[in-house]
Amino acid sequence: WVRCRMAEALMAGGDTSRGLREFEEAARTFGPGLKGEVLTWHGEVLLWLGEYSRALEKLDEAVALGAKTFVFGWRGAAHFKRGAFVPALADLDRAVALDPKDFEAREWRAETYRALGRGDESLRDVEYIIAHGPVNFWAHLTRAVLRDERGDEAGMAADFKEARRSMITALMNKLGLRRKYSLTRAQMRSIMAYAFDRAKGVRRWEKYVQPIWLNRLP
Repeated sequence: WVRCRMAEALMAGGDTSRGLREFEEAARTFGPGLKGEVLTWHGEVLLWLGEYSRALEKLDEAVALGAKTFVFGWRGAAHFKRGAFVPALADLDRAVALDPKDFEAREWRAETYRALGRGDESLRDVEYIIAHGPVNFWAHLTRAVLRDERGDEAGMAADFKEARRSMITALMNKLGLRRKYSLTRAQMRSIMAYAFDRAKGVRRWEKYVQPIWLNRLP
C-alpha cells in the first residue's frame, strides 16, 4: 500500500518513471493475497497515462485473481477509452452494483451513456454524483456538456463554473484564450472537449491528481 501510494505521489510530482518503478517493486514484494490489489492500482495509473491496453492487461489479471474493489470501474474506463462501449458498460454496471458510492465509476458510466446517445441515463448518473458524492468537477463538466446539447446555455455555464479555476486557466492558456471577457458558449465547449481528451484516464476529483495530466499538456 505504501509503495503504491508513493507511486501516486511521485507521478503527481512529475516523476512518472520512478512512480512506475514503485509499482514494479510492489509487484515483486507484495504480501500474501495482495497481488490483485497491486495489479488494480497499477492498472489505474496506466489508465491515467493513456496506456489503455497495458491497463487492461493489469486489470484483467487482477479480476482473474478475484479482485473486486474499484477494478471493474477502471477496467470499464479502459474499455471506454478504447471505444469498446459494450464491455465498458458491462464493467461499469458491475462496479456500481458492487459499490453504489463508486462515484468515479458512475462518472465513467455517464460518459459511456452519453457516447451511446443515452443522455437521460447519463444525466441520472452525474446528478447522483453531484447530490451524494464529494465535490466533483468532472461530473459538473459532464452535466455542462449534456445541458449544452439540450440547449440549456445558462445551466451549462453554471456547471462550467464548478471546474477548478487553476485547471481552466491552464487549459485556456494552452488553447490561446485570454480571459479579458466572459467566455462564449463555443469557447466553453472547446475547453471542456480539450479537458476530457487531454485528461486521458484521469477522472479522480482530488486536487493532487490533476498535475498528472495537466503537466502533460502539449
